[in-house]
Amino acid sequence: MTQTLAALPHSKVASYRTYWSTGSPQFISAGGRATYAVLAMQGSDNGAQQKSYDAIKKQLDARGLRTQVGGLVPTNETIGKQVTADIGRAEGFSMPVLLIVMAGDLREPGGG
Repeated sequence: MTQTLAALPHSKVASYRTYWSTGSPQFISAGGRATYAVLAMQGSDNGAQQKSYDAIKKQLDARGLRTQVGGLVPTNETIGKQVTADIGRAEGFSMPVLLIVMAGDLREPGGG
């Protein structure tokens, strides 16, 4: 883990904290088999931090590590993907109904 984090570009990762850098037991699981790393991404706003995260996220999947990410930037990315998928699905469901309503409205006298 320390090698993976040390290899991350400083232009994308402002800092990181781990058990090994802090000595804090908050970074170790109760069973001692899992640890946490807190990364601060470079960027002055959410968009810039998202770009920094996008640039390094594949590097976090190092061989021998099981990685799970969390926090504001990855959560925003997941929400954005889900919203995009949901909008597409909603449009797919609503389009046939909308076309039927529009066709019915055109047949009515005085319809749009």
